[in-house]
Amino acid sequence: MPVFFFLRSIGRDLNKVPYSLQLNFRDAEPEDLIPIDELLKELRHNNEPYFEAIAYKGIGVIETFDYISKIVFQNLQDNLKKHY
Repeated sequence: MPVFFFLRSIGRDLNKVPYSLQLNFRDAEPEDLIPIDELLKELRHNNEPYFEAIAYKGIGVIETFDYISKIVFQNLQDNLKKHY
């Protein structure tokens, strides 16, 4: 998985970086859709939260952004507490 290699190359560990999955194009034609369970089997490694989205319509985007904002802020707070 490319993101693992990228994070490793910059000295980061995906297990320590706050993230979620956003599954886009959920409005595609049924024959073009990959079922959610198949996507999660392939993409979900740490039981991370996921959000279904139709990004160009704004569906699921705010929910994903809201979740990411909260966990990034919490991660920053936790790291600051460790150092101060």
